[in-house]
Amino acid sequence: MIQSINRTIDKVNKRIGVNMTLPTISKELLEFNEMTNTVTAVTCLSIGLLMSSKVLTGVGVVASIGASIAHIEKKKFV
Repeated sequence: MIQSINRTIDKVNKRIGVNMTLPTISKELLEFNEMTNTVTAVTCLSIGLLMSSKVLTGVGVVASIGASIAHIEKKKFV
């Protein structure tokens, strides 16, 4: 999914005349992204629940969603 989005953005950039290339995604980068999102999610959820902070709990939920998306994309990576 990430690669198809990158291709679409590249096509749009060429049509409108923007000379910008997006970085290519590697499996190692997805693994790093998954790990950092997981650590962020666990930390924010733990502190957010202990301190009754809605903001930290929300950040933890968003980070866990990002970690799960990175995990799914890593499995589909060719």
